[in-house]
Amino acid sequence: MKQTIAVDIDDVLADYAETFIETSNRLFGTTIDRASYTEDWYSLWNVPDEEVMARREVLFATDMHQVIMPKNGALEVLDRLADRYRLIIITSRHQTVRAATLEWINAHYPVIKEEDVNFSGVWDDGNRNAAQRTKGDIAANLGIDFLIDDQQKHCNAVAERGIKALLFGPQQTLNTIHDKITLVTNWEEVARYFDV
Repeated sequence: MKQTIAVDIDDVLADYAETFIETSNRLFGTTIDRASYTEDWYSLWNVPDEEVMARREVLFATDMHQVIMPKNGALEVLDRLADRYRLIIITSRHQTVRAATLEWINAHYPVIKEEDVNFSGVWDDGNRNAAQRTKGDIAANLGIDFLIDDQQKHCNAVAERGIKALLFGPQQTLNTIHDKITLVTNWEEVARYFDV
């Protein structure tokens, strides 16, 4: 039986931050740059909760989730990994963009089946403290062996459950790294890690 690799979408399979920053700056007059970007829109925008919810609805009504570019090299590496591993996705994306997300995955990553795309529900209720939630429980329930994610909190959460994690992307100032976490900056390094 193949081991399972779970992969995040935003900033792992997709250049999400760049598209979000451009869209937010254009629609809301923000001046966000890559260094100040965070997935926690409450702290990023620093506006009242009602305004965060209003902006979220505006973003969900745009084509932002359809026009994001895939990460360089991701498809080629996933194609090679699929020979030896079962590939699934665990995303924190909101259920509102489920259809757009599945359409995007089908268009850019056909190696991953639609039924293997899992929405963690982290952001679904709009709770101000949602940024503290992790994918740990869903990863454990799905019985994965590896997680590739750009958020240290998700990698820590799975590592604490005995699951190996690859913390993906340019590394910021990091908290202590769990011994089950490996840092990778791009898909070439993912390929080397799995020797594919």
